Amino acid sequence: MFKYSVKDSEDTLALVFQNVTPEDAGLYTCVASTSCGRISCSAELTVEGAVKRLHKDPVAPAVAEPLSDVATAAGGSAFLECKVTGYPLPELKWTRNGLDVKVGGRVKQMYEDDDTVSLIIKNVQEGDAGLYRLVA
Repeated sequence: MFKYSVKDSEDTLALVFQNVTPEDAGLYTCVASTSCGRISCSAELTVEGAVKRLHKDPVAPAVAEPLSDVATAAGGSAFLECKVTGYPLPELKWTRNGLDVKVGGRVKQMYEDDDTVSLIIKNVQEGDAGLYRLVA
């Protein structure tokens, strides 16, 4: 979609593109004519970068099945599992006692399917205990 603007004081015409898509790329020509003659100028519009198009309408994140309490012995593994819906797939952030959980090393995040996500803590230590929360 585009609009044009005319500035009387400068005798200029501008073509302004809004929400540019790859389909907008091409050669644009402006033609001005009077009874005395005609003049034109052209410019090419190139669209760079990827444009993400959603396959369906966005859906806000929601918790389909909340986290449950988990108990495990020191040295074991803990699996915190939650079902989160939303489209596109929501960005997830895990916290423990209000502080960010760094995923990596002993702590992994895994998707079982599009909705089910797990935080897996291997070789559980006493310092891993706390209140875990998933923010989508």
